[in-house]
Parts: sequence; C-alpha cells; structure tokens
Amino acid sequence: MKEYRSAKITPLSEMKPVRKSHPFLVFCVIWFFFLILAAVLFLGKFHQYLISYEAEYQASLPEHAADDAVEIISSGNMLAVHYMQTEKPEISEFETEENLCNYMASLVEGKTIAWAKTDEYTEEAPDYYITADEYIVARLTLEKSKTEERPYKLPCWDTSLFEFYTEAQHSVRVSCPTSMKVTINGHEIDNKYCYKNDPSKGGEYFGDEIELPHVRTYLVKDLYEKATVEAFLPDNTKIKPEYNSTRGMYVVPFTVSEEVKTEMLDFMQKAATTYIHYVANDASQAQAAAYFKSGTNYLQMVEYGTSRQYYPWHRIQSEECEVVEFCPYDDDHFYCQMDIHQVLLLYGTTETPVDTECRYYCVRTADGFKVCGLEY
Repeated sequence: MKEYRSAKITPLSEMKPVRKSHPFLVFCVIWFFFLILAAVLFLGKFHQYLISYEAEYQASLPEHAADDAVEIISSGNMLAVHYMQTEKPEISEFETEENLCNYMASLVEGKTIAWAKTDEYTEEAPDYYITADEYIVARLTLEKSKTEERPYKLPCWDTSLFEFYTEAQHSVRVSCPTSMKVTINGHEIDNKYCYKNDPSKGGEYFGDEIELPHVRTYLVKDLYEKATVEAFLPDNTKIKPEYNSTRGMYVVPFTVSEEVKTEMLDFMQKAATTYIHYVANDASQAQAAAYFKSGTNYLQMVEYGTSRQYYPWHRIQSEECEVVEFCPYDDDHFYCQMDIHQVLLLYGTTETPVDTECRYYCVRTADGFKVCGLEY
C-alpha cells in the first residue's frame, strides 16, 4: 500500500511576508541623496564666493587709500609724504628737502590726523581732505586704474592728485658790504637777489683810483624755515650779522681783523686829539700836519694855519673823545666819526664847554695811516 505523507500546514501568523522590489523608490532615494550633496557643495562654494567677494570688495574701497595717507602722515615720515606728492612744492636754492619736511612736520606734530570727504567727492573720483585737528593740511584725489582691475571686476585706484598744502612764509633781508661774502643756510647769496646798492660815503675823499666797497641789500623770499645768516671776510673769518629790528634786516658791518682795527683806532685817537689841540692853538702846525696825507687841501689848511679858531691864551681845561661811528672799508681805508667834548679856559678864568663833531676819512700810505678827508 502506498504511504501518503500528510502536508504540514503553517499557521498564517507564522508565515513570512514576501517583499516586493520598488525601483522608482530606490531611484528617488538616490536622486535625493545626490541632490542634497549638490546643494551642500553649491552652498559651500557660494559661501566661499561671498567671503572672497566681500574681502575683495572691502579691499577695493577707496577709503583705504585715505587711511594709508593718514597713517603715513601720522608716522611723521614727512620725506615719504613729500615723495607721495603729485605736485611737489618749489624749494629755493637756499633750502633743501629737509627744511621743507621740517616745516611740514610742524603742521601736524602732536595733532590728530584724519580724513574727510570733500564736496567734490564722487564714486568715480573719490576726493578727500586730510586734516590735522580739523585744519586741512592735504588733499587726496583718486581715479579708477585704466591698467589694473581686481577680481570680480572691482576697481583698483590710482592717485590722480596728492598735495600737502605748504606756504613758504619766511623771508630774509641782509645788508652787506661787497668786500664780504654772505651766506643763507650755508649757500652764498647771488647778486640777483640784490635790490639796493649804496656806495660808501666819503668816496670822493679817496680819489677816483680807489673804489670803496658798496653796501648791497639783498632780499630772499619763499623760505620754509627761519634762515641762518652768516658773513665772511676775504680770509674766511666768520662775522656775525646783527639783526636790526627797526629796519627788519640783518646788517653785516664793515669789519677788519682786530689787529687792523686797533691800529686804525689808535691812529684816529691821536690824529683827532692832535688836530683839535691844533684848532685850539694848543698844538703846532707841524704836529697836526703829520697826520694828514700830502697833496690834500686839509694839509694846506693846517700848514697855512687857517683852521685855528682860538687865541693862544685859551687853554684846554679838560677833554673827552667819543667814537660815534667807525667804518673800516677794508684794511687800507676807513671812516670814523668822533665827538670831542672840551672845556676851554678862556683868558685863564672862564671855563667854556666846546663840543666838536668831526668826521675823518683815512687811508693807509707808505708812512702809515693819514687823514685824506675831514668834515666838522
């Protein structure tokens, strides 16, 4: 007999469900994944772009050029500021860039430097004032570069104008004999700056063959600093000019060496006192004549006795000589004004004060100094 196996019946609760494949769902999941990944990458790139653009945009702002100018001026490096200028100020032959920079530094020293837009500011041509404690000291104008460009077609800026406002306010006047050399800030002054030429007084007493030094007055303008004025004798001995506040100028006096000056004044003291004694009949004609140059009218007057003004019995009771003006033209010629205050004893009883003002013009001869001209 055939044997029959009985079929095992699995309860429905124990049966495993059969899974069916859904390709579209799988596609959607994969597509969504790549979409998310692309979005993340795009957003990352876009973020980098924004960061980069912002950095380039900020760097392209014209205010940075104004900030740079403020920084350089604030640092005190005025030589760099000077070289930055598109229109450099004129510097005279008596000054250098150092004088200009010292002047520029004096305008900003200890002050707050800042920039401000001018009324002419535009996006195409930014324009700024540079201020020092709100006092305008410079101007900066920019223009878009025609040769350079930043990323994202952002502009680069070129300086079309940078000007530091300067005004040379100092001037100097100097009066100096032509026999001397005068310098301003170490630079010898040229005759082109001479606006006045005065001949020395008394030239007629020395003869046509002698040309006395003239006195020239020079004017130098447009200096940025107060000038240093020096004068030199022909042997390069330095002479200190005297500032005459009344005339508003430096005056270089006629000067010789101390040795020659002493020689001149010693002669003048003897010549003046001897001559005034001769006038007062207290010295002989020969004594007075020894101090006068031969061939002059003054020597003839002495020899003829026409200069005597008092009688022999009038005597000098007291005497005082004062040098009022002394002008040594050079080592061989000089002028001297002397005031002589005397008290004469007239007729042996009456004291009479007599003041005499004499102007002597003297020249060196083979026999020493002699008087060649006299005014009294």
